[in-house]
Amino acid sequence: MIKVSPTSITLDRMDFSAAGTYACEIALEIPLYSKASKIHEINVIVRQKHRPKIKIKQEKLSPSGDLEATCHSGPAYPAPHLTWLINNVKVDERLTIPHGTMNVHRHHHGMPLAITNSSLKFPLSGLQIYPNHTVDITCLSTIPSYPTV
Repeated sequence: MIKVSPTSITLDRMDFSAAGTYACEIALEIPLYSKASKIHEINVIVRQKHRPKIKIKQEKLSPSGDLEATCHSGPAYPAPHLTWLINNVKVDERLTIPHGTMNVHRHHHGMPLAITNSSLKFPLSGLQIYPNHTVDITCLSTIPSYPTV
């Protein structure tokens, strides 16, 4: 699918062979005119097909204890970045442990897809607990440099 506006072109469903350096050129016959744009690098990404999966270590949480959880992303290219949120507030990265990325055997047009793993150890003391005694835990998985995909 191609989306065109007066200032941009969006190409969808490209494969990895389309990645590379591109420039646009405008040419008019009358009057004779030609102008090339700056050169731009095009990267092809593979989006995650499912949301990240969270596993919580404890069955019951103690208000004075720690919340311990792990998260892994769906396969994607390039490798996703994981961000933890507690009650919709970003967790200080010092409380998270990145376990890196791992290539999975599923390949997309010859490119290996990667999953990213992370764990969290968050102290529950001082945390605002929701009225129904719940804590909202989110693991957000994004593709680096592509925040809107």
